[in-house]
Amino acid sequence: MYQIHTIGCSFTKWIYPTWADYIQKHYNVKLNNLGYSASGNSIIKKKLYTIDESDHVFVMFSGHNRQIQGIDEAYIRDNIHNNETKTNLLNDIRSDTRSWFRNLAPMSAFINSESVTKHKRSKFNDYYQMLEDIYDCQNYLQAKGIDYNFSMWQGFYNDLSEIRGLNQPTVDDSKYMQNPIYQKIFNSIEQSKFLQNIKQGLWEHMVNSKELVAVQSEIDLHPSTLCHFDYFKTYIKPILDQKIPNKNNIDQLYSQAKDFSEYYLEHTDKGSMDEYNDQTRAKYFEMFEK
Repeated sequence: MYQIHTIGCSFTKWIYPTWADYIQKHYNVKLNNLGYSASGNSIIKKKLYTIDESDHVFVMFSGHNRQIQGIDEAYIRDNIHNNETKTNLLNDIRSDTRSWFRNLAPMSAFINSESVTKHKRSKFNDYYQMLEDIYDCQNYLQAKGIDYNFSMWQGFYNDLSEIRGLNQPTVDDSKYMQNPIYQKIFNSIEQSKFLQNIKQGLWEHMVNSKELVAVQSEIDLHPSTLCHFDYFKTYIKPILDQKIPNKNNIDQLYSQAKDFSEYYLEHTDKGSMDEYNDQTRAKYFEMFEK
């Protein structure tokens, strides 16, 4: 069976169907969705490193502001002396959404670097690190001989220090491009492998469509499942249709996505938003199919 891997953050795996899930709904494939809430690009890269064989990998990169740090017992013992900080840190390690590649005995894990240090990073550091993570993913996939495509959760140049629904501020990286290694890595990335121009992502796909904006929740800022369907149909389906037969159910999927998005909009407009967990996801996936 044709095997596909998808990797990303909650814009790839959420409590209702995302673009990744529509791959399995429209094709008879084995889908391995390695997306997970709050994953940054270094975690996405590490998850990619667990893949040795695949027929196609789709990666949706996350925010450049999501930086991580690897820690172990000795690090906590020798560097974390505040009891409250230590307690919060250990809670992060136990959490499925705030730690990655975790081992409890002996303890080692990757966690959000802000859990460890409050030191501010430069935008140059974060943007460069994202480019290097993308380049590392590209090189790994090419070395393995695996076909792939990349995409963005939102435009690469978006300034994520302030998240807005519309008119997201952007960063001019022309000054960064004067740095020789930044320029080298940027120019080494194969832009043709991206589903959109890197200035655009799934979020921009939503805000540029009146139909998709109309069903977008203001409480849950994850793009609606109708947005995910439209993104899948626009960018991913044309690629996979050249490789494998589909189930000829695109109109049915559109109807299901639209009905569920309208329901979820009404549900969240009442001020409630369900916690991300496997039980909530199972509930909404069942509702989607009705």
